[in-house]
Amino acid sequence: MSNLTEEDDEGGAAPGAGRQRSPLQRGLRTLELLAFAPRTVTDVARLLGVNRSSAHRLLHELEESSYVVRDDATHRYSLARTPIGELFARRGLVAIDGGALDREWHEELRGALAAIRDQSGEATMFAVPAQDRMLYAEFFPTDHPIGVQESIGSTRPMHASAVGKAYLSALPRAELDVVLGRLSYEGGSTKAARGPFQLRDMLSVARDQRYAIDRDETFLGLSCVATPVFVQSSILVGAAGVTGPTNRFPEDHLNDLGELLVAQVRSL
Repeated sequence: MSNLTEEDDEGGAAPGAGRQRSPLQRGLRTLELLAFAPRTVTDVARLLGVNRSSAHRLLHELEESSYVVRDDATHRYSLARTPIGELFARRGLVAIDGGALDREWHEELRGALAAIRDQSGEATMFAVPAQDRMLYAEFFPTDHPIGVQESIGSTRPMHASAVGKAYLSALPRAELDVVLGRLSYEGGSTKAARGPFQLRDMLSVARDQRYAIDRDETFLGLSCVATPVFVQSSILVGAAGVTGPTNRFPEDHLNDLGELLVAQVRSL
């Protein structure tokens, strides 16, 4: 079951998706992808939806400008130690110059998401903020013949998605006020919040229960539950969730999955 729209394909592997963005947008998206983990040319091409030669040219230009560095042994690119590189890396707590700020939490998160996928039978994901949207940095697909089929690099509107609302619910109040005023509230279904006051009410509920729910808000027929993810108890790095067809997600099941996510991945 695919729920990709033309807009969502921007971050995924859909053929031709990368050509819909400007070179600047592709460059910024590449930095966001490298902020989570070092990647090869092939990785970047797949995640941007461009051919390998285009990805190679983009990475070469970023390397020439000293924004990224290449590891000759692994052929992977990572962020260079520049102010911009530091900024993106702090968002993901990952690689700079091929090193790592903290990698143990990443492996713990991956293991937990895989286990929750196996236990629930539904797709799981981890998403990070990217230009007021949420970018899938990890995705574990379901084996169910009818389910959410996505990939690393796909994006979701922050105001409508469970991962977006979970992330927003964990922001300090002053920072949240800025973000709520900045969001466009475009995208999502008619059930999604259409302004800051409506979204703030939803976030208050998510904050109290420690997880957020998207029931037909991003796409009709699809539901998701997500919790913010913290590293070292206090560093907010993104949100993790479980998603699938709404007919397999009655309210009590969503709440059970929310509690499971809180117990397994909220604090790493």
